[in-house]
Amino acid sequence: MNDRTAPTSRRYTACLARVIDHLHAHLDADLGLERVAEVACLSPSHFHRLYRAVLGETLADTVRRLRIQKASGELLHTDWPLARIGRRAGYGSEAAFNRAFKRVVGMTPAAYRTRREALVAPVPFPPLEIADMPEVTVMDLPETTPLALPHQGDYMGIGHSFERLCAWAGSRGLLGPEVRCLGLYWDDPDATPAAELRSAACIDGPAGAAADGIEVIHLPARRYACLEHVGPYTELPASYRLLYSGWLARSDEAPADAPCVEVYLNDPREVPAIELRTRIMVPLA
Repeated sequence: MNDRTAPTSRRYTACLARVIDHLHAHLDADLGLERVAEVACLSPSHFHRLYRAVLGETLADTVRRLRIQKASGELLHTDWPLARIGRRAGYGSEAAFNRAFKRVVGMTPAAYRTRREALVAPVPFPPLEIADMPEVTVMDLPETTPLALPHQGDYMGIGHSFERLCAWAGSRGLLGPEVRCLGLYWDDPDATPAAELRSAACIDGPAGAAADGIEVIHLPARRYACLEHVGPYTELPASYRLLYSGWLARSDEAPADAPCVEVYLNDPREVPAIELRTRIMVPLA
């Protein structure tokens, strides 16, 4: 493979990694095609063809998705007016923000904000009715060795690592509809400072492909308690509380000293956030 001509060369991987880092660090700045192409050190037309071919969406799609994800967190965790959150996301009017938010998330910002009371509500103990118990399946899964990019810090920031991993894998022809994306999470975010949280963005792939900071992680065969979460990734903590307090605490099972696993069953580039499906898997002893 010639490093000057092959589209899967390291220089293209490094180029896309620079761009992804820039997007996450400068969401409030000018992220137009010409400016980002300068970061990539490529012409705008050549950069855009490369970006879309490897990552499966346009630069404008990525910027909109990342800004709306940030706005989703602000809707859940602040009392800022909708207009302020919309301006921070780059929208000059509340109407434009509403349209963009609904396109990405599947509901308006105002409707999304009303969900936060349910997300922080404690799980009752004991349940009043057996019907209150979440639908959890215990599964025996075989040994796997995914390719992984380690991430340290707030779990909500792992999307940055997933995008870098997918850019690396896409430039090597390792992505396809059959390839699973999964996340590994070692620490309890309610007991560990955000800066110390350990996780990893992972995909299925051949161990021999690991390079450029991408590692192979060994997940031994074990049993997992599995719960399917439907909705935005920002709402995953509520499903974790339901699984631990609503099911595990009332079962005869005990958690193992191993990372929790999230398997992402559909693609945030293809469906609104309220339709995202995530299989949460808690390892059992």
